[in-house]
Amino acid sequence: MANRLFAVVMVVYLILDVLLTPFAGIETRTLAELTPQTGYATLGLLFIGLILIIASLVSVGIGPRRASILAIVGALLYFPAFLADYTGQFSTATASTTITSLEIVQALVAIVTIILALQFRKQSARSM
Repeated sequence: MANRLFAVVMVVYLILDVLLTPFAGIETRTLAELTPQTGYATLGLLFIGLILIIASLVSVGIGPRRASILAIVGALLYFPAFLADYTGQFSTATASTTITSLEIVQALVAIVTIILALQFRKQSARSM
């Protein structure tokens, strides 16, 4: 039950992460509008976090302890981009209201992912 909930939250995380990219059509800011240092660095961290969440989702059934570590690190890597965007250091253009709302929801889902990953890790340690 716990691993299903953990997997569902990670799928929601992935969906929200994809919605925050220009591929979904909601994000109207272009790469040219990113700030030279902070914007590109946090965008890189965001994509590394996305890859780690995908790896975590794949490894939930195989290695639960590894899956939880990947999920925690992946979710934590969302916050530099979130904070950079809110402080105006991510892009020279302001985010739309939709993107701002999605970013807040994504931050909440990232926090839930971290909490569930910690519980999943503790539960998998007990079963060993």
